[in-house]
Amino acid sequence: MITVNNELAEPLVRQKSAKLKIRSSSDGFICVKSPVFKRPKSLRCQLFVQRLFSLDGITSADITPHRSACRISYDALAMDTTSICAEIQKGLDTSPSDPTHPPPIRGIHSDPTTKSITLRRLGKIISCWKIMHQLPGRIRFRHPLLLHNFPCCQHIEKALFNTVGVNKYKANPTTGTVLILFDEEKVPLDQLVRVLENSISLLKRNGRNMVMPQLVFAANTTSLLLSILSTSFFTVLLPLNAALVFYTAIPSLKGALRCIFKEKRVGVDILDSVVTMSCLLTGEVFAAALMVWCLSIGKTIMDKTAGHSQRLLTDAFGKQPVFAWLRKNGQETQVPVNSLQRGDIIVVNTGETIPVDGEVVYGEAMVDQHALTGESAPVEKTPGDPCSGSTVLMAGLLHIRVNETGENTVAAKIIKIITQSVNYKVRVQSIGEKIADKAVIPTLGLAILGYFTAGHSSAMAIINSDFGTGIRVAAPTALLASLIVAAKKGVLVKKGSALEYLSQVKTFIFDKTGTLTQEVPEVREIICSNGKFSPRDVLFYAAIAEQKFTHPIARAILKKAEKDNIRLETKDNTKYNIGFGVEVKYNGNIIKVGSHKYMAKENINIPTSIHKEIKQIHRKGGSAVMVAVDDYFAGVIELESSHRAEAYDVIQGLRFRGVEDIVLISGDHEAPTKALAGKLGIDQYYSEILPADKQQYVKKFQSKGHSVAMVGDGINDAPALSTADVSISLRGASDIAVDVADVVLMDGDLRKITSLYDVSDNLRRNVRRSMAFIAIPNSFCILGALGGFFGLTASLIMNNGANFLATLNGTLPLGMALNDEEEDICGKKS
Repeated sequence: MITVNNELAEPLVRQKSAKLKIRSSSDGFICVKSPVFKRPKSLRCQLFVQRLFSLDGITSADITPHRSACRISYDALAMDTTSICAEIQKGLDTSPSDPTHPPPIRGIHSDPTTKSITLRRLGKIISCWKIMHQLPGRIRFRHPLLLHNFPCCQHIEKALFNTVGVNKYKANPTTGTVLILFDEEKVPLDQLVRVLENSISLLKRNGRNMVMPQLVFAANTTSLLLSILSTSFFTVLLPLNAALVFYTAIPSLKGALRCIFKEKRVGVDILDSVVTMSCLLTGEVFAAALMVWCLSIGKTIMDKTAGHSQRLLTDAFGKQPVFAWLRKNGQETQVPVNSLQRGDIIVVNTGETIPVDGEVVYGEAMVDQHALTGESAPVEKTPGDPCSGSTVLMAGLLHIRVNETGENTVAAKIIKIITQSVNYKVRVQSIGEKIADKAVIPTLGLAILGYFTAGHSSAMAIINSDFGTGIRVAAPTALLASLIVAAKKGVLVKKGSALEYLSQVKTFIFDKTGTLTQEVPEVREIICSNGKFSPRDVLFYAAIAEQKFTHPIARAILKKAEKDNIRLETKDNTKYNIGFGVEVKYNGNIIKVGSHKYMAKENINIPTSIHKEIKQIHRKGGSAVMVAVDDYFAGVIELESSHRAEAYDVIQGLRFRGVEDIVLISGDHEAPTKALAGKLGIDQYYSEILPADKQQYVKKFQSKGHSVAMVGDGINDAPALSTADVSISLRGASDIAVDVADVVLMDGDLRKITSLYDVSDNLRRNVRRSMAFIAIPNSFCILGALGGFFGLTASLIMNNGANFLATLNGTLPLGMALNDEEEDICGKKS
């Protein structure tokens, strides 16, 4: 039965199926009561809200579950009240099984204080977000899920940080609001709301009860100040202060219990808990409060540093666009990037960040690829060229066919790889933690000795002098900062261990072709065996065989064929002998292309005159590719390649840094391999080595006790790369997902090897310096406590002071990264 308080009853009175009451007013509000509103997240209630907001004049709907009521706000000048009531009736009578109903609304959240749910129309989006105040370029939103929810605020800030056009932001869990300063031209209000709504809809609510770090530190600071007052002036406050200290020490106590019962080990958390509880039991409240406060300081510094490091990491690759211009049927429409599909055509204009990996189909532009490859100069892009997400279009306009989006783009994979590398523990950190854990029981033994020689305070001082806390903070900070420094230099480190061990490597093995030489050689001459085949025929058959391959020799042959306007046709099938040659069938003919060994293996006779030509080619340092048709030798293609301009400087730079053995290894003949080794100042070289056999040479040097770094192209050298202690690939950004190497030089520049060596050496020195900062004062403190010279207070100051210095030392590479960033900015401005 329906009851209303005015003339609106007549059109609704016959609808007896719904149990609801409607009370209307003339000021733009309607109040509805129905059992449907007891469960606002039910499908039926959501369908009602969706149908309600399909009316353009509806501005908001406030649902109060415990009253089974909904207060609807609408534009009284634009809407007819009777039509609203009719729509309400239809919405409440809609069955969830009705296939015609609109999709339900995502992200409905109740206010934790009032338990009500308020949905508002923000542009085309129906959301729980509320605009508190708005000025040009400045807006403050409120959302019920942000209130007292620190993880949710962090999640929102992360989404805003990655949004192009957002300049500043601050999410406040105390008020449940987020303040945003933004560029209205780059990110209109509708887009900003969509970013917030998408972010909140993806959020998992596991962390609602997590205490904010600011509150934890504030409680610890209050406890410390209260302990000073209660100890010196107001002793009556000591019991209250002791209770507060115990409360703030609970995280440390939980850590100790986790060590004992879950991890089944004796860790330094146990020592911290022993000191705190012992001080409380003996009435040394100030010492206990100081201990907990120092632990809180260390945790706060670690969280701040980690947050800053993660910001710097993401900033290294630029902000990721959230929206893109999709071109379809001759029109451009702005759509979310995550809705793009492979094959879609998007339009990117000057100043915009390319949001996807794809291929240029129209237009010309200059693109800044510095974030991915480290190249300082912009690169010209024309139709047919590949382009990567997170690169910036400096000038021009491009239409790009989408190949990869989101997590599948090169930039996203790089960030993921670096994030995984951060979880690696450097060896000194692992050793320090093991020593610290193993020292727990001896430390307790020394504490007992100190108790009998110098008293309770000395015993507590010894227990407090642990070696593991500081290195757990300093080492990961230094590693993360070093990874970021490497990324800014255009070097992707896929394994943290590679960065640690590189500076200790004393043997470098370089592949020749494509590594120390230019990747693609040039066809110098084509020599035919007799008059049956012309040079053009030999080149044609070689190109037919190599047309589906991308290795340097194939590319050289195909480049020459394209230059000579040779039109290639499809071959029938292919048989590839790794390291020897390729065999294909074309128009009934069997074509074989490969090395001298391959021809001998296939029993193909090479004329004596050609043998002389081949020897001459090898003496000049060139390479020879043989071509045979139907087991008849057709001719030889002479290839020549020059070494990279930077190769000599890199070799000498490695020698200057203490590398003892530099080895050149190649599948080419001895003459060109020897010639290249002489030009670059390399003493050891090995020629005519098959790809599968290169691995044995890596093992050979490892068997001598050497740490070996292998530098190759990442495909034919895969077995050798996977065997080396540190593997470096020049494949560049396009192959990071499949490359077996530990380190990828994003732009293929050999000079990055020496730069990375320096980053590795700085990391090693940094972690050792941190270990010294921690070990020396704590060892001195233990000896002093045994002699009765130091008490607990002195130990707390020395131990935590040492940890603080070690943590600051761990942040030094971050300063390097920031300085490099400032130099880049200054260089661009100049």
